[in-house]
Amino acid sequence: MNPPRAFLSHSHQDKPIARDLATKLRDRGVDVWVDEWEIMPGDSLVQKIFEEGVRNCSLFVVLLTRASTTSTWVKHELDSAIVQRLAGATRVVPVVGEPCDIPVSLRALLRLDLPVEGIDSVVARLVDVAFGRDRKPPLGPPPSNLDLKVSGLTNPAARIASLLSSTMDQPDGSPLGYSGSEISSQLSLNADQINDAVDELSALGLVRVTNFLGTAPYDFGHVEPTASLAFHLRGSGLMPYDPEEDVKSVAAAIVQSKNVDGSHLQETTTLSPSRINRAVSYLEDIGVVRVHKFMGTAPFDFGQVEATAATRRFVSKNS
Repeated sequence: MNPPRAFLSHSHQDKPIARDLATKLRDRGVDVWVDEWEIMPGDSLVQKIFEEGVRNCSLFVVLLTRASTTSTWVKHELDSAIVQRLAGATRVVPVVGEPCDIPVSLRALLRLDLPVEGIDSVVARLVDVAFGRDRKPPLGPPPSNLDLKVSGLTNPAARIASLLSSTMDQPDGSPLGYSGSEISSQLSLNADQINDAVDELSALGLVRVTNFLGTAPYDFGHVEPTASLAFHLRGSGLMPYDPEEDVKSVAAAIVQSKNVDGSHLQETTTLSPSRINRAVSYLEDIGVVRVHKFMGTAPFDFGQVEATAATRRFVSKNS
């Protein structure tokens, strides 16, 4: 995955603030274009700034101060960035460094305020914008007594599927599982309803059941979701993302690297370990990748994934 590119427009009088802002952004993985780092003696200012800097950035940050709002160079850079924004190629984010007159072209845009928010907060928000990261908290499970409707599932099975799906994205890469009594306390279902629903989900390959002694009145010891559950719930409103897109992204990364481990897949796709594990499991289940497993690969369920001719056909068909 190539790092996001940002252009930092500022007045030379504000160089210390701009340099600090750019350095902190680079420390967080954003490739910031700043004139003093990019322009060498003898370079064409117009070519370097407008052809290489502004044109190639996905994020244009303009530092607004009394000096920059009267700077001819900043005005030209901003005009170029606004054209890029209108074309849908660049996101423009104003950062207020001190009280000043806001340019007309920026008055309708949400601004960040350095004196009010502090540089660390401003940098964190710019990093979110650069990487397209959403600050919205994760969506929790619906109310346990809700009459859920999921294609092909009875209501108790749909409610258990909803409960299990809400635990899928765990930091250690493995979904949480539930015992019968834990499901009962969460969903207020009786033992017969739970046993029948888990049997229904298991027959469809949507859950993995572990059996052991002493679980009465429940017919199982522990149940956890499989990768197939995410696909079954696709479009139901219970999954906050499309698992099919995860599979396509992971398959493309595998083909690109030919033989890859989980850490490299996470770096390439920016998906969580849980979502990568499910995508790889699905690709293995349908026979389009070769998976090598060994100890010590947590939070990933595999050691290496190898691309095959079937992987390349899958990517070609779904690209």
